[in-house]
Amino acid sequence: MPEPPNGRLPRPSRRAVLAVAAVGLSTALTGTLSACSAASGDTSGITLRFSWWGNEDRAARTEKAVRLFEKEHPGVTVRTSNGDFASYLQKLATQAAGGGVPDVVQLDYRQISQYASGKAIMPLDGVIEDRTVRTSDMDKDFLRTGTYQGRQFALPMGRGITGYAYDSAVYKKAGIAT
Repeated sequence: MPEPPNGRLPRPSRRAVLAVAAVGLSTALTGTLSACSAASGDTSGITLRFSWWGNEDRAARTEKAVRLFEKEHPGVTVRTSNGDFASYLQKLATQAAGGGVPDVVQLDYRQISQYASGKAIMPLDGVIEDRTVRTSDMDKDFLRTGTYQGRQFALPMGRGITGYAYDSAVYKKAGIAT
């Protein structure tokens, strides 16, 4: 990458930081804010709103990760909000209707089209194209779960596996081979 004429990179705009924040409070965000901090020397005064769903254990682990993130990025404050799945979805829908979606939100891949079509979330294509957010190591089919109309609006944060358990004795008693 060529050296800027004055030896300093321009300070990223709040919009750019928030666009990157939309990918989630993840390695991508951590790397991006680190780059912004190194480039401009200043991330002070940035407040991100981060909202997700989950149980109390997940909330405690997420809060711990957020505090570590803030420690690594002095001047960046993350305000968090979470709830159970149903109340989270209701609150997010209300925020979207009022134009106040948090900067970083958790969405199920089935909700991305709803929020993208309503312009409640921003496309990430620019920050992916300029390699601020790097997706080259992500599985392309998995990455596609965050697209809407050919544009990338979200990045996957994990995969869920559906399974079931059964009592083999009950199956055997019922004459079902296991």
